[in-house]
Amino acid sequence: MPRSESETPPLWRNRDYNLWWGGSAVSQLGGGVSQLAYPLLILGVADSASSAGIVAACANIGYLGASIPAGVAADRVSGVRC
Repeated sequence: MPRSESETPPLWRNRDYNLWWGGSAVSQLGGGVSQLAYPLLILGVADSASSAGIVAACANIGYLGASIPAGVAADRVSGVRC
């Protein structure tokens, strides 16, 4: 049965979607690797587990400090204005 032109193709055939998905996957992989690598780098350089823990905590505190106010702001805005 031939497809009509009004049907949208599946997402796995959409080039823009695949590029966006691939870029997001690579970005998340890089973020995860750096979240693991920085404390290990500090542990190797300073030979101090507490220093490595402080580096890991500081990275997570920045995320926590930004995500809570951003969530509150997103809940209070009723619509997107472009």
